[in-house]
Amino acid sequence: MRQKAVEEAFAVVDLLDDPDLDMGLNEPQRATLCYVASEIARRERTAVTCPTREVEAATGFNRQRIRTALAKLVELRWLLKLSSGQSGAKHGKAAIYALGPRAQ
Repeated sequence: MRQKAVEEAFAVVDLLDDPDLDMGLNEPQRATLCYVASEIARRERTAVTCPTREVEAATGFNRQRIRTALAKLVELRWLLKLSSGQSGAKHGKAAIYALGPRAQ
């Protein structure tokens, strides 16, 4: 299962690397999906946490654009949101995402 998720993640990254392929995603959505897929491949996990600050640093987009992109990617079924996480300065937990049916 884990190997399949990694292979799917690499396939998504390859799709996103093709600038001529219209996936119906705007730049923040493409960058955010690329971040999630790259993290799945790098960590060799089926699902990964997506701390907003890390996604911001990786993509260059601000927190609101990242949150909007994640919500849209879930709506479009590129991603599955497995956990909403929990906010809080001391004990906050990032949301957890996996590749959705459209990415598989």
